[in-house]
Amino acid sequence: MKNIEHTIIAYFNGELTTVEIESLIEERKKSAEINQLFLSYRSIENDINNSQEERPSNKLSKNFYTHLESLGKQEKDNTPSAKVFTLKSIMKYAAASIVLFAAGLTLYNNFNINDDKNSQIAFNEFLSDMESKSDTEKIKAIYVNHKPNQSNQSKIKEILISSLRNDKSSNVRLASVETLAEYLDDEMVRSVLIRSLGTEEDPQVQVAIIMALSASKDKEAIKPLEQLINKEGGSKFVKDEAHVGIMNLTSI
Repeated sequence: MKNIEHTIIAYFNGELTTVEIESLIEERKKSAEINQLFLSYRSIENDINNSQEERPSNKLSKNFYTHLESLGKQEKDNTPSAKVFTLKSIMKYAAASIVLFAAGLTLYNNFNINDDKNSQIAFNEFLSDMESKSDTEKIKAIYVNHKPNQSNQSKIKEILISSLRNDKSSNVRLASVETLAEYLDDEMVRSVLIRSLGTEEDPQVQVAIIMALSASKDKEAIKPLEQLINKEGGSKFVKDEAHVGIMNLTSI
């Protein structure tokens, strides 16, 4: 299991060859444990990508200026503590504080600009890879260059939905489902996944859709799941997963 962990980490670092990526995909299909490990690492990767520097809060800014006003008041007071400060010293400390405060805001703005640039670069790479004829490049785009916090979320969801509906590769469709599962709060995404139950034929992709809908808590998925169970033929493990999905949805 250690070796597969190293392989998964190398995947997210962009260090695997095309052959190694395809081998990892096959391992995920064969082993639910490896697939779950991959999803866990992908979740960690997304958390890292989503972390952002925080802007100084309104409360912090207000406290800063309140502090400056209090220093000015002390200069006017005739109390012993007020005599410790001179107008010159107050202005000196105030000026230094303002410089530091301004420098902090400048650094924050620079971080934001860089974040925006990086986000746009990742989005452009995502678009480029999704237009590729290579399934491996598409999968890399979905798992690696897709960033949930991007401002282009609507466009990303449209591309993923189109991929789920139209891509000939079951591996690409599987990656699309697993990534769309990050947007289950979107009614359109849930609706697309529900409709896909009646059209998707690959068992692995079907299971991914069922798991996403089960997590969505959307009871609109119950009837399509029942139809999937009652459909003649089909994989037993898919129908078993559909039973579990219905149990989860009806226990809400």
